[in-house]
Amino acid sequence: MEIIYLFSSAIVLIYSCTVMALLLDVPIRTLSPSNNIIFWGGLSFITIASTFISTKISMSDFAALYPLLVQLPVFIIFYIVSKQGYLRVFFVILTTIFLVFPIRILTKIFLESGIINNLFTMGLLVFASYVLLSLFLYYFVKPSFNYALKNLSNASILKFCTVPILYNIAAYYIGDYMTNSDTLSIRILFFLITLAAYFLLMDIFHSSMEKQRLEYEKDIISLEIETAKQNLRDIKSSQDQAIIFRHDMRHHFSLISSYLDTNEVQKALNYIKGAQSNIEAITPSEFCENETVNLILSSFKSRADKAGVTLSIDVKLPNYLPFDETLLCTLFSNIIENALNASNNVDESDLKVVKVQSMIRRQLLLILVENVYSGEITFENNLPQQYLENHGIGTRSITSIVNKYHGDCFFEATGGTFTTRIMLPMKSQTNVQ
Repeated sequence: MEIIYLFSSAIVLIYSCTVMALLLDVPIRTLSPSNNIIFWGGLSFITIASTFISTKISMSDFAALYPLLVQLPVFIIFYIVSKQGYLRVFFVILTTIFLVFPIRILTKIFLESGIINNLFTMGLLVFASYVLLSLFLYYFVKPSFNYALKNLSNASILKFCTVPILYNIAAYYIGDYMTNSDTLSIRILFFLITLAAYFLLMDIFHSSMEKQRLEYEKDIISLEIETAKQNLRDIKSSQDQAIIFRHDMRHHFSLISSYLDTNEVQKALNYIKGAQSNIEAITPSEFCENETVNLILSSFKSRADKAGVTLSIDVKLPNYLPFDETLLCTLFSNIIENALNASNNVDESDLKVVKVQSMIRRQLLLILVENVYSGEITFENNLPQQYLENHGIGTRSITSIVNKYHGDCFFEATGGTFTTRIMLPMKSQTNVQ
């Protein structure tokens, strides 16, 4: 029976380390060689040493020394390999002590039920409990906990520590970490209350952070829309200047004629070249019939030429589209700007190509933008993480508009080419406020 007790203690320790690895999100498979030695070697040594010591002293003495013999060394190991900071590791180890209680209770029930008379049966039952509890933690506790550790400030972490600290003080006072039959019902009740407090606090924090994030993104996107409006006004102003310039052509012809009458041919040629350059600078190219989209494409074509990026445009859009021009400006501007920025990070100049296609098919506005990129792009919830880091607001602005107008947005990165596909239904626009 003593061997079974020792085995169950070892399983509890292994389970504790599993819980800490989950909550701290330790990348066990990608640990460096030195961290692998510290992690696996250290935990193996603690398991063997604590098991050996438990055979030499009474269980009550071992429980009293447990924080020093086991918890402190485990804290040091996870502090080294997780790189989370001592306060976060301290919070997690306190939480782990709390979360280990269920498996302690289960092993106690197994041992006292009389159904266990050999190591194999004990191992099978404890392993099944270990797997079920680990799955519960992975799917229901880990996401919220990892989110909290990532976003909580040190001051907030310290406040959160009061929950497991109070639990551990009560647990140590009630049973010195020993699950006695007399205090079992109190320990279970206290465990459930603390568990409910954890879920409640994590949910409140998560909701609060999401609300703040959405408010921040709303403000930034509103600013982007105002910027898009100003850009559209500037582009239209350039178009108006071109109209005025064309209107005043008779004055230019008159001056050129006077140069020729006085045989000042070189002055006439220089003036013609200057006037031609000015006209080309302020006259938008003709890419499609839609005036707003055409102005945007013309503006980005000039920017791409200056940046050394080839902007290939194949857009077939009618003059009328059932979309606000600010929406079109924000949508096209963000997509093309992200593509140009990504292409600029590519070293080979001949690869700096951005392809823009757009058309109407089956009452859908279709937009396709392809560009080269460097590095790796990982996706989470269909959103490219590299773009979220480098062009996060632009990407979120795109998805926000697409969702508002009940469309679809797809991002794909394969073979060094990043593709953005957008579909916006045209029929439902009158119903969108």
